[in-house]
Amino acid sequence: MGNAAVDMNSNGQTFHSVESFAQAAESLEVPWTISSQENEFSASIRRREYGGLLFGELSYGLCSGTRGNREISRSNDDYICLTVYNGGRMLLEQRGEVMEAGECDILLWDGKIPTRFDCLAPSRCEMIWLPRKIVERRSGFSDEFEGQVISGKEGIARLIAAHIRGLHRELESIPYRQLDSVIDASIDFILSCLPRDEGTKFSNRHQFEIFSAAKRAVNERIGMDRFGPSDIADELGISVRYLHSLFHKYGTTFSNYVNVERLERARRSLTLQNSHAKISDIAHDLGFCDSSHLNRLFRQRFGLTPSEYRRKLHS
Repeated sequence: MGNAAVDMNSNGQTFHSVESFAQAAESLEVPWTISSQENEFSASIRRREYGGLLFGELSYGLCSGTRGNREISRSNDDYICLTVYNGGRMLLEQRGEVMEAGECDILLWDGKIPTRFDCLAPSRCEMIWLPRKIVERRSGFSDEFEGQVISGKEGIARLIAAHIRGLHRELESIPYRQLDSVIDASIDFILSCLPRDEGTKFSNRHQFEIFSAAKRAVNERIGMDRFGPSDIADELGISVRYLHSLFHKYGTTFSNYVNVERLERARRSLTLQNSHAKISDIAHDLGFCDSSHLNRLFRQRFGLTPSEYRRKLHS
């Protein structure tokens, strides 16, 4: 990259030609091939990494970009990309569907499938690249988050955008010992606020409503007593086979869904600063066979045992 085309500063890189911007875009964790017909072009990129998440701040003039199999194969990880637009107008196409986002809108897209964008007005945005493995550890699933635009006129979009802007602005000022906890809580906050397009997985509204009732029944029973699919099916007045088919449509199994919910509650219990509960008590209260059963599943999902997770958070 020629020095005449790129400025380096504490806020990242500023580009004065589409060629230099395109070269930098090809080296990102989510690479793009960029082109523009503009004679005068400027752009900037700032990239940071905290707690396994990638934070990007971008601005760019009129341009187009593509991510085909060549770019996807060079990605270092599988990301779900969340973009908050502070200005501009963007068209993004995935799976034959075109999404349009403008000022204050939030765009969610899948970093692992072919994509094209057209920037129709000079744009500024703040981005978080969420590794799919982190999203699935937290929510169990990821595809219901993708391929949607959240209007900046909606209150939930303003909440998410304000939180993401705050993270971008304050990350460097957060004490290192607290940073992992802040990132951890931020992931939970963002995922809990994002709309989920669950209904499209089911053939009709009736199926979706029964599945939603099944999830509520599971969540109400966790921490109360031991239960199985027959208990939930009896409560809803459906067959066990039909119950299993609903979870299959959702992309999981009954037992996996229950374990995900139990593990999330265990993780939240460990996150509480004033919690001194024994791991064995948490395991018993949430319906695990014993503490070793919790330890094994917790390590598979979060990469640490419950004790290690608690020590890391509170050290």
